[in-house]
Amino acid sequence: MQFQIKPVSPGVIAVSVHDGPSSQVTVSVPLFPATGWIDDQRARLEEVRRLFSG
Repeated sequence: MQFQIKPVSPGVIAVSVHDGPSSQVTVSVPLFPATGWIDDQRARLEEVRRLFSG
């Protein structure tokens, strides 16, 4: 099973789940997160990367 989150356009992300081994079905849903949510998540990711890089 594969789970993917990717930006589609400004302020819109797509969440996809792909069941490769079993049914080969992929379901994708566009999401419209609250203002600032994407920037907050990017900042959190940068902090995790900084902590793990030493």
